[in-house]
Amino acid sequence: MTQVSLFNVKTSTNPLINPPELLHDAIAYDKIIASEHFIPAIDWALQQLQANIEAIKSNSAPVSFENTIVALEYAEADLKRVNAALDKLNSSNKNEAVSKAKKYADTKVTGVLSDVSMDEDIFARVKELYDSQDSLSLNQHQRQRLNDEYRDRVRNGAELKPDAKARLKQINTKLAE
Repeated sequence: MTQVSLFNVKTSTNPLINPPELLHDAIAYDKIIASEHFIPAIDWALQQLQANIEAIKSNSAPVSFENTIVALEYAEADLKRVNAALDKLNSSNKNEAVSKAKKYADTKVTGVLSDVSMDEDIFARVKELYDSQDSLSLNQHQRQRLNDEYRDRVRNGAELKPDAKARLKQINTKLAE
């Protein structure tokens, strides 16, 4: 799965945006300066996620497990990596800069993920697969992944009316603060 790149990541000196190659893709905690790196990395990862979601939505190929469910898994890979680093530092080496970044991330990420989980175009793709899964050649793992994706989106408000979606996003964002 190809991810969308918004800029030349290799030119960034931020180790969360341009991670050094370490064994097992370990995070270079010794290179992270919380006050300088986390907030720009969170913004970058959210932009990556939004660009990847737009790429999925604008894919003109017929809806498939690969171009929808697998693509959704890869869409937030950078965000998951940056958030994992932040969560680990927040629990093991908490300081003012890490706490500030964590609060910023929780609020920003919650709003964007609420939008993504309730996105009508993405849900339509997932629902199309879900409704036709008996005619698809899915293995047991893929079928379970599809069912989980559908269930999670319904539980996160994908079938709500627009005003209820907006209210749910407000609630989720408030809870993240």
